[in-house]
Amino acid sequence: MKYKNEEIYLECLKQLIGSDGREALGGVSIDKAVPGTLSEITAAFLKSAAEGKADLSLLPESDIIGRYFTDIEKSFLEYYSDDKITESISEQASIIFSSDSPVDRARAVSELWSPELMLDDDEIFNSWKLTDVKENPSPYRPEEVIIQLNALYSPAENTAPEEIDEETANIYNAYMKSNPERIAVYDHPVAVFTRGKDHELEKCLVEMDRDIAFEKSAGVYPDSEKLKVLVSISTTHRGLDAVCEKWLQKLVEVLKLKHIQCFLLSENKARELDKIIGPAASIFTVQGKYACHFGALKYAQLLFEKAYGIRAGFKLDTDEGIHSKDMKRSSGKTWLQQLCHPFWGGTALNCSNENIGLGFNIGEYVDSRDLDALGYAEAVRTPEVKPKDDVRGSYLIFNKGVCQAKGTMLLNRAKKLEDFISHPLVKGGGYGIDNAALRAAVPVGFSMVGRAEDQQFYFSAINSGVQGIFNPLLGIIHYKEDVAKSEHQNMAGRNIADIYRMLLFRNLMSYLNVIEKTRPFPANYASEFSHTQSLLLWLYLIFVESAAGNEDAAQEYLREGIKELLPLLDDIKTGKVIRRFEGERAAWTDFIAAVDGISDIDARAWLESLKI
Repeated sequence: MKYKNEEIYLECLKQLIGSDGREALGGVSIDKAVPGTLSEITAAFLKSAAEGKADLSLLPESDIIGRYFTDIEKSFLEYYSDDKITESISEQASIIFSSDSPVDRARAVSELWSPELMLDDDEIFNSWKLTDVKENPSPYRPEEVIIQLNALYSPAENTAPEEIDEETANIYNAYMKSNPERIAVYDHPVAVFTRGKDHELEKCLVEMDRDIAFEKSAGVYPDSEKLKVLVSISTTHRGLDAVCEKWLQKLVEVLKLKHIQCFLLSENKARELDKIIGPAASIFTVQGKYACHFGALKYAQLLFEKAYGIRAGFKLDTDEGIHSKDMKRSSGKTWLQQLCHPFWGGTALNCSNENIGLGFNIGEYVDSRDLDALGYAEAVRTPEVKPKDDVRGSYLIFNKGVCQAKGTMLLNRAKKLEDFISHPLVKGGGYGIDNAALRAAVPVGFSMVGRAEDQQFYFSAINSGVQGIFNPLLGIIHYKEDVAKSEHQNMAGRNIADIYRMLLFRNLMSYLNVIEKTRPFPANYASEFSHTQSLLLWLYLIFVESAAGNEDAAQEYLREGIKELLPLLDDIKTGKVIRRFEGERAAWTDFIAAVDGISDIDARAWLESLKI
């Protein structure tokens, strides 16, 4: 049976909220609404929308948000216009209408709202294959690559702990009395002065020092040199970086790192660059949303090139490790040997037969829990994000986890570097870029991006003829359990940021014409009907929290959505987002020219001031 697009849309909504009397596939039925709360208000609107007569007057703060919900279903219906409903789509719809299994119905709904899930696996994998792959005629040596880290900090108590030295304590105590301004929200910032296993950066640096010692013993890294590690400091509150900088300087001294040389990039140090390269340095900042520090870390490579001959950089997250000894035992090569393969910086033809530079070098995430359970050799080839049989839940109509799992499973078809795969599933702690690609493509860490900045930085480059090459044996151990608690505590902020990202990425990726080159993920972030998805998901999340008795959380969702999502929709409509993006690309172009114009001596002097 062939269903009409509006029938499919309405049935999906009914099953999401349980208005048809069956189980609510989103997890909470609208009959759970509590009188006098946001759940009652949002349930009334969602019910009217599922009946095909969305009543905007029923929306919470309808005078503010009502106009954004006009023709809420339009983008979904246009994508699934009746003449585009294929046999496979009709089959999915049939499951939604007639299956007795809520698990099967949920999967069918999820796939209809994330169309990339219906793409053929072979078609996707083949679209990632490279041909005519050529080596870099001057491959990168390990000592020519810098490792980049970002440390996120928030204030601790109102006064510094007793064990902190008097000078740092006095600075911090005075700072806290100044009622500092919050300037950013991060997933899992660490409270300043945290030590031991709860301080991600400390653990990361200690492990890295151990691993570079092994690299030296294996004859891979020069015994007389230290691996250069650039650590940026991003803080939730303005001015806190001055305290963090002083504290971290003392902490690194205590750690007695023998094989790595840390450079500490605070906002104070970033602003000192103004004196060297002038106004072009204004784009170079480590404060603000995630993409700001991401871009600064990458473009700092060009300064390290002048001062120390650095030709490429690779970013890790502080909740990650490289386990070089395990890699050597498993693959016969150390981590730095896997990193510095001859194809990084080479060339190839992509699936569209376009000449591309292989400026990005992409590794493979390994779940530390798999490492503990399976051992290194097996864990490194086990998908980090695993598919779920049951996809029911509040994210049903934007099931990013399902798309990510599909893409991650496909990655595991590649067994070795020489399978020559270029895929779009990059992660911030798992890829690098060389200096040549920075100059050729001028990728942008767009300052509006607060989540998946790694994906955004990557896709901003691929329309300029630069892509990545995937090394499935370049394992990066991800200590997931270390951040799970703090991420859960910030769930409202994360979810609103996910919705914000969906709208923003659709706008950017459409403008850059890269959607087809990034399937199946993160093209999910650029859905043809992201407007429909984002607003319905926002309302449903408000309803779920309120119905569960979390009225404060529901109110926070509403406030944050009004504050973040609605202005973004206006900026997209007026073209302000794209103008701002192009302005930042022009600013990075100016930054490159300014850095190229300074002396090696000036570059080294500034970088030496970052050393700790």
